[in-house]
Amino acid sequence: MKKRALIISASIRSHILPSLFLADLLSENYEICFTVIDDILEELVVSNGYETVRQSGWKVLRNMEQNFILNEKKQKIGFWNLINTYRKNEVYEFRRKELNEICEKKRPDIIIIDIFCSTDFLVLNNHFQKPKLLFFNPMLSTYRVNDFPIVSEGIWLKNTKHLSKIIHKKTKLIDIIKFPKMHLFKWLQEKQTQKVFKQSGVSEHIIDANNQFAKMFRGITELVLAPLEFEVSPEVQQNNQYYLGLCTRKQRKDTELDSIFSIYWESIKSCKQTGKKIIYCSFGTYYTGSDTALMQFIDNLLNIINDINNIQLIVSVNQLVIETIKNRALLNPNIHFFNRVPQLSVLKEADIFITHGGLGSIKEAIEYEVPMLVYPLDMKYDQNGNAMKVEYHGIGLRGSFTFEKVIDMKTKILQLLDNKIFKQKIKEYKQTICNNYSPEKLRQTLNEIGL
Repeated sequence: MKKRALIISASIRSHILPSLFLADLLSENYEICFTVIDDILEELVVSNGYETVRQSGWKVLRNMEQNFILNEKKQKIGFWNLINTYRKNEVYEFRRKELNEICEKKRPDIIIIDIFCSTDFLVLNNHFQKPKLLFFNPMLSTYRVNDFPIVSEGIWLKNTKHLSKIIHKKTKLIDIIKFPKMHLFKWLQEKQTQKVFKQSGVSEHIIDANNQFAKMFRGITELVLAPLEFEVSPEVQQNNQYYLGLCTRKQRKDTELDSIFSIYWESIKSCKQTGKKIIYCSFGTYYTGSDTALMQFIDNLLNIINDINNIQLIVSVNQLVIETIKNRALLNPNIHFFNRVPQLSVLKEADIFITHGGLGSIKEAIEYEVPMLVYPLDMKYDQNGNAMKVEYHGIGLRGSFTFEKVIDMKTKILQLLDNKIFKQKIKEYKQTICNNYSPEKLRQTLNEIGL
């Protein structure tokens, strides 16, 4: 009889997709179940062959108390309501009960927790069933190591030492008098943190202060769903980290696809036989509306494409942008807008990929050996750092989404189309990754960590 594995993923499509690869690796020995919060993510998981169980989005020690009062308790966010929620540790108690019910139902032998949900480790550590707890990371390493850039940094300032220690200023009496409520809630949060750690049986001393993005715990296994070769140096790898390669699934079933894509796709592909090249542009799910910066970027891109011969452009954007673009006079038969496309199928045919720099998209471009032009949108997380690494490894170029001049964008597009070194470099790069993460080596890694 197979053992059981529960995968607790953040409620983000780009986190679930690579974790499906992890599920594939484990499926020979484990029955897999994912936690999801809604029908959309459930459809994605089920379409790809795995079970789901519903959960809420509440996480402990993430300052979710106000939203918890409003959306879970259906109450007004009053001063005393908020104090009681902190004092009674209600978010922790809610999450503990919820995870207990899930564990009672699924009886997992192992639980693999997204680092974006890392505080679930505190809730589950003292669970009476004692499942093995691990983390998975859908980004590159989130730790500060020496002078190497962290995952969100787009500049590598070599031979400098970052100040990783936080200097805590002493609270002055006058500040407490001026802002009593603020300091009261700060004190409540500190007491709440102490209480959670005490109930979990986890020492606060094993929190790794060098992690810039999540509360992570020294010594707990972390499966990094990316190749170590994409880091700027193998030295950034922690002792408890195990990199698993590209983690792409060619058999993936995409959901929420644009219904008209299949109507045009065959004719778009057939144009390649006449010498036309395909440029694919997608910014993931970052934009949900026709943002001014996005519209300006698209206008610039369309002007460039209209000025280059033998190009088919495929743009994947939200429906509001598509409706806006239809009213413009920049379209021609070689330009195609869709809401959501089967990205792996498009990348298989693409010559260039213009992307926002999400790690999932970059790994898929490497899988299909497509040079990239990266325009990061979100500087808080990993897109900026990913763009830097694409350029650093010679598998593409990067630019400024907001400030890129049309002539500079055009120059980069032509460089990627005409200079064969990018295609050759990414081909060699992919081969190295495939050699280092063969099925046999991945099985050895799982055996090494007791899976």
